[in-house]
Amino acid sequence: MTSVTTDRLAGVNASLSIKAPVAAATTANITLSGAQTIDGVSVVADDRVLVKDQTDGTENGIYDVKTSVWVRAKDFDGARDVVTGTVVLVIGGTVSAGIWYKVTTTGTITPGTTSIAFASVIPIGAYSAVVDDFLDETTQAGARTAIAAGTGTGTMSNLVEDTTPQLGGVLDTNGKMISWSKGANLTTASDLDISAEDGNHFDVGGPGTIAGIVDPSVQEGFIILNFSQSNTLTHSSTFLMPGAVDYVTQVDDVCMFVSRGGGIWKMVAHLPKAKPVGTTVLIEKQTLSSAATVDFTTGIDSKYDEYILTGFLLPSTDDQQLALTVSNDGGSTFEAGSNYHFTGKYARQTGVTEYLDNGGGAANMLFADDTTTLMVGNGSDEGIWFEFRVINAADSAKRTMIDGEVSYVPADGGFMKGHVGGTYNVAEAIDGIRLAFVSGNIASGTVRLLGVTK
Repeated sequence: MTSVTTDRLAGVNASLSIKAPVAAATTANITLSGAQTIDGVSVVADDRVLVKDQTDGTENGIYDVKTSVWVRAKDFDGARDVVTGTVVLVIGGTVSAGIWYKVTTTGTITPGTTSIAFASVIPIGAYSAVVDDFLDETTQAGARTAIAAGTGTGTMSNLVEDTTPQLGGVLDTNGKMISWSKGANLTTASDLDISAEDGNHFDVGGPGTIAGIVDPSVQEGFIILNFSQSNTLTHSSTFLMPGAVDYVTQVDDVCMFVSRGGGIWKMVAHLPKAKPVGTTVLIEKQTLSSAATVDFTTGIDSKYDEYILTGFLLPSTDDQQLALTVSNDGGSTFEAGSNYHFTGKYARQTGVTEYLDNGGGAANMLFADDTTTLMVGNGSDEGIWFEFRVINAADSAKRTMIDGEVSYVPADGGFMKGHVGGTYNVAEAIDGIRLAFVSGNIASGTVRLLGVTK
């Protein structure tokens, strides 16, 4: 226990670390004399007061109140009475009731000579109520719920939103995705007014022209707009579009805008539901090794107007021609009758030109010259590169047509370049394409099937 006792020699014997409580603590510079009100407490003669806010810090310390000039308390008036960390409890007061104060001054401290500073240690009254709220909960989830709801009898019931949060460093999301809140649906108008909305992404309904975004409170931020109709976004100095030109959205397009402050918004991303007309889309890629054929049987449908087959293949056997056949039953069978017509013109690096024409129905379309030494070689530095456009594949009223280019190294070396074309001479839709060499396996290669958007 800390006590203040009187002995015959020193008058007072007190602890260095913890002083006897005081009735009140000052909140500003005061006149050190007479009875007065300190922090809402009327102090009278012989009351103990913590003086901590004097303009002259050497006047700070613990005093006994007198009807005239106050005197320093006997336990706080000598060089051996106080050290860094000495604490005292304040009993009363509007500001300091229940608060401990400690000496923060370092070095040798002599009351009346050294400028002494104090700082609060723990706001006991508020702390205990918060702890009570936490102790009422038996799980982490319960404690989090209590905080979020602002429930309880302690300080948590008075929690308020921090409207100016600060964030720096790495944000640990505890393995969860951050979800942006969705605002109310917006009706298309000349300016989209989001000033009264709460959210980061909005659905925009109704056709029309949009000339800007209104939200005077947003200085730096972003929004995402989901369009359910075609809208024209008019470029201006406050509504910045890519390429500085008006932008036309389509149904289900998504656009992201970033605020640059001052009412200026800039489109930084546009995700269309469908690719622009004429865009090539990768449907499938196959990498081959010791394969008899390479078959594409998915993705060939009415979604695309044209398809592109492109890649490189190396035969296992020397002197080969590349053969193409089609299927109309999803690849269960590939047409091997006499319904293919094809032609090709091949130029050799020596200037010799070769022609290949099947002259009628054939069991496949062949690519590469039919002269043995001018066929595709199987050396490690040989093989055939190709790019074919497949037209009318999904049209049941038209013949499927093939047009493209091949480049290859023949069995006798050198180089061959060919422009080729052909048709599956039946008016029906196809849904499968097969490539293979006339004999032997495909030693290695990679082939891609791409669709050309409508």
